[in-house]
Amino acid sequence: MSKDITSMIGKKISKPVKAATKSVIESDIIKKKLDTDILFNFDKHWSTKGTYLIKNIPKVIEFDSKLVKVAAFDLDGTLINTKSGNKFATSASDWKWFNEYVIPMLKKLQDYLIVIFTNQGGVVSKPDSKSYIKFIARLNLIAKELETEQIDIRHNLFVYASPKKPAKETTIHDYHAKMRKPNTGMWEELKSDLLGYEVDLEHSFFIGDAAGRKSDFSNSDLLFAKHIGIEFKTPEELFKDNIETSSDQNEAA
Repeated sequence: MSKDITSMIGKKISKPVKAATKSVIESDIIKKKLDTDILFNFDKHWSTKGTYLIKNIPKVIEFDSKLVKVAAFDLDGTLINTKSGNKFATSASDWKWFNEYVIPMLKKLQDYLIVIFTNQGGVVSKPDSKSYIKFIARLNLIAKELETEQIDIRHNLFVYASPKKPAKETTIHDYHAKMRKPNTGMWEELKSDLLGYEVDLEHSFFIGDAAGRKSDFSNSDLLFAKHIGIEFKTPEELFKDNIETSSDQNEAA
């Protein structure tokens, strides 16, 4: 079984302190970086497979080691919530981070491949559909915010989404069911996209809010991680300020 996530990641997360206002020069540098890295990279990499998968992966797949550590996340209710308080986003900008510890944690995961696996039953996999346009616009805004926070996502952010199955579509092999969590089709797609690199299962993990708790709508995220064979935690367990180092845990024991 994989190691505990907190021991893999390490140091304690502290509540972030608001940074001082950046100078005009620093702002210009960040703006230029966003224009280059986001407008001409992340938002240009969206693609679909049939009607059963939406994804965004870098054009260049390159890592320092053949074994890749994956920090995988569900999207809604895990990395983000809606600003409006509605169950579903009303617009591309209707989102906020799950809490104030998301960004500090993601900054600690710079040596991980960040992967989002999300079921999007309200999104139609057609580039001209309103739901598709709103979905990718929301992810583009999230990517832009990550870059603003100086989190390098140019080669380290992959997104896989399982969209709505068209009502009239019938196929011999139900690819939609395969891609939808807790089934592992999106994970298999990731492994294929790694082009010869392998996932370090022992040091990889998945975070999701569908954990089978009384208040949860399902246990699909928990089962997804179990089927893959990686560590699982809820966002409440990961995004908090009392993460200890493995040495701290050993001393406490």
